[in-house]
Amino acid sequence: MARQPSASDASTKVARAVEDGRTNGERGAATAEAFTRSGLRTTSEAIDRSASQARKGMEQLSAQGEAAVHRSQQAMEAAADASGALMQGAQEITQVWMDLAQDRMRRMAEGMRALAACRTPADLIKAQGELLQGAMEQTIDTNRRVADVSMRVMQEMTAKVTASVENEAP
Repeated sequence: MARQPSASDASTKVARAVEDGRTNGERGAATAEAFTRSGLRTTSEAIDRSASQARKGMEQLSAQGEAAVHRSQQAMEAAADASGALMQGAQEITQVWMDLAQDRMRRMAEGMRALAACRTPADLIKAQGELLQGAMEQTIDTNRRVADVSMRVMQEMTAKVTASVENEAP
């Protein structure tokens, strides 16, 4: 005869699911932070390079110098546009993770109430399975949403940089 899961087993699995949710939330926050820092670093480097080009162009005081200044201005504008898209994307990703945490807490509270209301081991197993299934579905949905936002942000940044390069072409 198979051993019936105890309330302790269910509690351990729920605690593990909560910990997994917290860990996923922390990873998401760390990813958003790294994404933001990388974008800001890239933007800062682009602005530094553009400013250096602008100084050199002004020193030459020639037609070529004026063209370099114009290209530098366009590069700085493109970098600023790309940075704005990056920051908006980071905010959206952060909001997705915050929504996940809030919804996870609500679902866990509902799940705990359902577990507490169980009268038989079969009820307990069913409630536990539903709780874990909901957590997995939520994690998959959240990861999909983060991937969608990340792809959209990268496409926006690429489009802005591409437009800038095309505008610079003679």
